[in-house]
Amino acid sequence: MQLKMSSDYSVKQRYYLEPEFGSSGWVLRKEGSNMVVKKAKYKLMLIYFAENMLNNKNAELRICDSNGLLEDIIDFEKTNH
Repeated sequence: MQLKMSSDYSVKQRYYLEPEFGSSGWVLRKEGSNMVVKKAKYKLMLIYFAENMLNNKNAELRICDSNGLLEDIIDFEKTNH
């Protein structure tokens, strides 16, 4: 019996834009890591940075509101087609 890997599957990187608790700023971090990719005072600045960083990649950005609840998801794989 031979196992074959389908080329239809790919690994998607997920990034989270969420409030930085304990301060009035926002952070962008990669899923599965506590490492902060970028910090900013304003949410829109981080959205702009993330769009430039993740454009043309198989990734998605999960945007949280000021309470840390999921507000929106931008799938960069779908926006590039």
